[in-house]
Order: sequence, then C-alpha cells, then structure tokens
Amino acid sequence: MLKPKARKDLVFRKEEEGAFLFNPDDGAIKVLNGVGAFIWQLLDGKNTTEKICQQLEKNFSDEKVPQLKKDFEAFLAELQKMRLLESK
Repeated sequence: MLKPKARKDLVFRKEEEGAFLFNPDDGAIKVLNGVGAFIWQLLDGKNTTEKICQQLEKNFSDEKVPQLKKDFEAFLAELQKMRLLESK
C-alpha cells in the first residue's frame, strides 16, 4: 500500500482558507486550498492513500466521492512531479 510522505524540509504555513508550501531548495511556493492543506497534513508516511481518501470522504462529504478520489490522485501526482514528496 502506498503511504505518501511530505518532505520534512519544506515550510508549511497554514492559513485560514488553505496553506502555503515553500521549497527552500528552489524558492518555489505552492498555494494549497483547504482540501489540499488537509491532505498535506495527512502525508506523514503512515497513512495509506486509502485511509486519506476515507478521511476526505468523512470531512468533505458534500463532494462527490468519485471526484474526490480523482482529485486526490491528481494532487498527489502534482506533488510528486514538483518533488514535494519524499521518494522511497
């Protein structure tokens, strides 16, 4: 099971409506909405992608479940492409 993990060297700053990620390696800033910030906090290397999806369904039940899963997978792919996750 995949257990994605956020890089520890990134700066995460939670705001009222979302969060900012700052990569000190290249100075890049990634703006996260509320759902993205919620997901980021679960990327601890202990939660499986399935468990994170369950938490999304529980906390954002007004969204359609298939769309939540699709958006989550796209978000993870984007984080991986931006090298914001630890590589195994």
